[in-house]
Formats: sequence, C-alpha cells, structure tokens
Amino acid sequence: MDHKYLSIGQYLERERSALETLSVTQIQAFGSFGFNASGFPVRVLSEAEIVRYIDTMYGTSYRFYGAEDLVSPLEVQWLELIADISRAYSTQVSGKAVVPIGANLAGLRHYRLIKQLLSEWNADEPTVVDIGPGSGYFGALCLLGGIRYHAVENCMGLYLWQDRLYRAIAGDRFVQSAENSGNPASEHSSHTPWWRFAADDFSLPPKVDILFCNNALAEMSRMAISYILNTAKKNLSGGTPGMFVFDSVGQQTTCSLSDVLKEFAKQGFGLLDYQRGIFGFVTESNEFYDLCIPVDLLLAKSFRSKVSRMKLIADRKRKSKQAAFSQSLACPHKVTAGVRTVDFMKKYATMASPDYDFKRRAGIQTPIDLWD
Repeated sequence: MDHKYLSIGQYLERERSALETLSVTQIQAFGSFGFNASGFPVRVLSEAEIVRYIDTMYGTSYRFYGAEDLVSPLEVQWLELIADISRAYSTQVSGKAVVPIGANLAGLRHYRLIKQLLSEWNADEPTVVDIGPGSGYFGALCLLGGIRYHAVENCMGLYLWQDRLYRAIAGDRFVQSAENSGNPASEHSSHTPWWRFAADDFSLPPKVDILFCNNALAEMSRMAISYILNTAKKNLSGGTPGMFVFDSVGQQTTCSLSDVLKEFAKQGFGLLDYQRGIFGFVTESNEFYDLCIPVDLLLAKSFRSKVSRMKLIADRKRKSKQAAFSQSLACPHKVTAGVRTVDFMKKYATMASPDYDFKRRAGIQTPIDLWD
C-alpha cells in the first residue's frame, strides 16, 4: 500500500495541539461516550492495531440480504477493490490478511439506499456528509460512485483506517483536513477529525443533499446532537432532497431513540417518512415539510394513535415524491443480475476478522454464518 497517509504520531500531535485551544464544552461534546460505555477500543499505538477496525461497526444490516440476493457486476468490481486494499494493508502491517465482510454488506446496503434516494429526487452532482462512518465502506462506495463525500469521525482507530481506505480510493480528490488548516467544504471529498468539526471556523458544504449519521446519535452527548442538528439545518436547506437519514441511533448508551427524535423536533426537523426503521428528516424550508409525520404521533403507544399514524403514513405514500422516497427505503436498488451475495462474501471467509472466531466461540452468529 504505497499511498501516503496520516500517521499515528501526526494524529496525536494535531489532536494535542487542538486541545490547547478548545473549550471544555467543545471537548465534552465530542467525547467517546458511546464507545467508552461499551468498552470499544478508541486509541491505537501501532499500525497493526488499526487492522481491528477493518470489519467492525456493521450492526445487523447484513441480515437484510437473502440467500438469493445479488451483487451487480459493478458492485463486485468495487467490493473487490475494497477487499484488495484491506488485504494489502493488513498483510503489510500485521502479516495477516483481513478483508471486510459484515461491514462491507452494511456499507453496500446504505450506498444502494442513498444512491436510489438521490436518483429518485434528481439530485444534481450530489453531496453526502457522513458523521460516524464506522469502517468506512459506505463512504468508499460513495467515492467510487462519483458522489461528493465528506466524513467526520471521533474515534482515533476508525479515523486512521478510514484515512487509509479513502486515500487509496480517491487519490488527489481526497483532502485530509487533519493535515490542512483550510476549510474542506469546497473540496470534492474530505475527512475531518472531531476537533476540526468542533472548531469555530469549520463549516459543512453549502449544499448538502444527504446527511447520513448511522448507529451514532444515541451514543453521543446531548450537546453533540444539538450541535450536529443545528449545523445541518443551515446546509440541508439548499440540498435535494435535503434530508437527514439514519436507520439506527446506535446502542442508546447516552440517550434513547425517543430522546433523539424529540431533539429533531426541537430543532425544527420533520419526519418525512420512514420504512423498515429507516428515518428521513427534513427542515422547515423543504417543500415537503408540510407532509411530515408529527414526532409525538410517531412516539405514541396507544392503539388509536398507532392507527392514526399508519393512516397518516399511507396518505403520505400517495404523494408522488413521498411514494418515491418510500419505495427507495422499502427496496433500495434491487439487483436483478449478478453474483449471489452469499457466494461473493463467502470466498473471503478465510480472511475474516478475528472477531468472527471469537463470536462463534461465544455462540454469536456472524455475517458468514447467516446462510448456513
């Protein structure tokens, strides 16, 4: 892997320098609350340690794939490139090849969802901001698919793996803002550490079509959620569809799903619709804001309220744009020709993360066990 990348020493030095100027509140806002509560390792001291982040943070997204679901020829090409990058890096720094399986499946599902959503809404030269990219494969696919992509991450280990992956894919289009004092908002693609995101001079691109923040919101401090939503409001207003999207708020270690949804309502967002647990919020400036589902109705537990909610959702689906959004979420980018997902992923079984063996010994299903 010949690409120049951000070293561990450079990351630590830039973070240390930033801490000299950040306030208590800025530091508190982006601490690793969710990671610390679950015992997830955040810091690394060697390149070999970064390998552990190649296939993690994939949740249960891999379970959305059936035994006969397919990967298209172009997707196979992209996923094989990602596998080659992962294998080369892990072999070089640790002597053992590791290739992503579960995280790749999760990234592919989310990429299909966002790609179809942008297509349905005819987004022109779309821009996606990803807060908390995990192992980074949704972002890698966005870069390969020509989407303008900007990522923000607060976990050191994940950040350094993302840096290596994104540089290998995007080349000169990739701007590492941990190394640059300028604002990356005007660049084609960028990668931003937590201390730059919290800084007074930072801003998102002026027109954001999708802000994606998955498996993260309920693992953040309340201050971080408020900061992200307040920042997003200004930049989603000019985007198409101008939507904040996620399918999970994470492990709910710092707050609940209900708390997160209430924060969206407090910040003036409306829930346009949701399918199979995937949420899409828009700001008051969005032309379809008046079609949004009230958050209090969404959270209601009574039978009457649930019936009212379902009727409201059904009415939304009859609207043209709304129907397109619902279809995108219900069945994102169905592939009709290609290689079976199970066959493609299982060819990498011998290079699976060490996590998989440990989980099996603990009696926990792994992505490559799904279709056995």
